[in-house]
Formats: sequence, C-alpha cells, structure tokens
Amino acid sequence: MKRRKLLKGAGLLLVAMLFLMGASTCPTSDAGDDPEPAPAADPVSAPDLAADPGPDPTPSADLFYDDFEDGLDPAWSTTPGWRVSTGILWRAYTASHDSGNTYVTSGMDWTDYTVEVTLDIKSEQAGIMLRCQEDLENYVLLTGNHASFRFYVVVAGKTVATSEAAEPGFLDGEQSVRVVAQDASFAVYVNDLHRLSFTDDTHKSGMPGLAQSGNNIGIRGAACFYDFRVTPLE
Repeated sequence: MKRRKLLKGAGLLLVAMLFLMGASTCPTSDAGDDPEPAPAADPVSAPDLAADPGPDPTPSADLFYDDFEDGLDPAWSTTPGWRVSTGILWRAYTASHDSGNTYVTSGMDWTDYTVEVTLDIKSEQAGIMLRCQEDLENYVLLTGNHASFRFYVVVAGKTVATSEAAEPGFLDGEQSVRVVAQDASFAVYVNDLHRLSFTDDTHKSGMPGLAQSGNNIGIRGAACFYDFRVTPLE
C-alpha cells in the first residue's frame, strides 16, 4: 500500500515536471513557429537633395512675384527700353519711345488684387498700372518729379478722369508702394502709410504693371523697381 502511494506520488511529480517544461516552450503569440529571419536588404542611398534643390517656389499666396534677380520673367510684356540689372528693373530712354509700360500678361482676367513694389524715382514720371486690358485701357498711378501722385483713368489712349493729387510724391530714395484694387475702390499706401483713395468703375479687370516716362539716359534710368508682387484679395 505504501509502495503504491509512493509510485502514485512519483507519477504526479513527473506529470507536474512535464507540465512546467511544456509551459516554458509555449510561443508568446499565436503566430506559430518563429519565422526564418529575412535576409538583410541592400542599402538604399538617400537622394542628394542639396545637389539640385530646384527653383525657389513662388509663394502660394501670390498671383505673381518677380525679384528681377534672374532676368525678366517671361510673363512680362514690355515696350522697348526696359532692362534688368541684378535685382533691378529699369527703363532707359530710347529715341522713338520716351515712355513705356510693362505688364504681367497672365493677369488679363484678374479683378481684385494688391500690387506691391519698391521703387526709386530719379526724375520724370513713374508708377504702377492696374487692370490693363491693353496699352490704351488701364489705370495708372503716377508720380511726377516727387511733387505729387495721382490716379489716371485711361480709355482709348486718353485720360478721361483723374483722382485728386496726394502731396508730396514718392521722394528720393527707395519707397515701398502698395496699391489695393477692390471692386471700384483703390487705396494707395506709401511705406505702409495710407496716402490716397480713389473710386472709379471704368475698368473691371486686367493686368498689373509698371510705367515710366522720361529721357534720363543712364544705366539705372529715370526710375528703378524692385520686388514686384501681386497678391489676391480674399
């Protein structure tokens, strides 16, 4: 009887040992047997982004921007005499053209927008053009010899109306000029100061641009323009 109890106890001990041994080999997941390790992948070289970053993108908020650092953007349409020199747009006198305009041709259908440019007027007249459908249909914001500036409404090549004059004009040295065109209202800011407002509904849409007239023969012309930017109005 004692021998039978001993054998029974030994059997229970053996079962317990087998149970523990089996528990230690259970997988930690239901995935089954451990898979064969995958062969190491060939290393892939990262692209050399610094080698060719590509052109600087135009900010998404802009309709158009030109810093004149790489020549004149193809979007410009110009009359004779316009030149670009290391970030400066200027116009030299030509015998047959003592005045000239330049437009952003992609803006024919633009309606409400802001035009910003830094300019340095040496003499004669220069300024910003708005809603140009052609050379003879537009608004022109002009300053003459630093005395004053005003809007001109041009129809069929003739001035049919003007705004009041704001004095003084764009004085010597670089001046930041911003013009906001919204519906029939126009506002002019010089160095972030509001200087002139004007209302007219003759022209509904059209290209922005720049204007300059004079006979100052020189490498920098009668006026210089820097950082031309057009942004939409929300």
